[in-house]
Amino acid sequence: MMKNDRVFYGDGTANNNTPGAQGHNRGRPVFYDPPELKAAKEKLIGNLYKYRIMAPYRTGVRLITKWCFPKNGHKDGEYRITKPDTDNLQKMLKDCMTLVGFWKD
Repeated sequence: MMKNDRVFYGDGTANNNTPGAQGHNRGRPVFYDPPELKAAKEKLIGNLYKYRIMAPYRTGVRLITKWCFPKNGHKDGEYRITKPDTDNLQKMLKDCMTLVGFWKD
């Protein structure tokens, strides 16, 4: 979340200082994605959809990824130690692959 982002809860209230984008609706968490994250997910889903499979995998899957970023002052092959961290990127990719139907959660 950006410094000035606001989180809106299911009851219509807002919180400016919440570290995570999570609200509550009748005791259940409600998650809100910032516009940049929502656009990234839509882009991933659109590209993954082209490679969807007829039936979801029912066995273990080995997923190998390589995340490439613009150089912006970094050397080629240098590790990325700033946000977004690759753990969150991996989770987002897997969530999108689940939505497209590569496997069932």
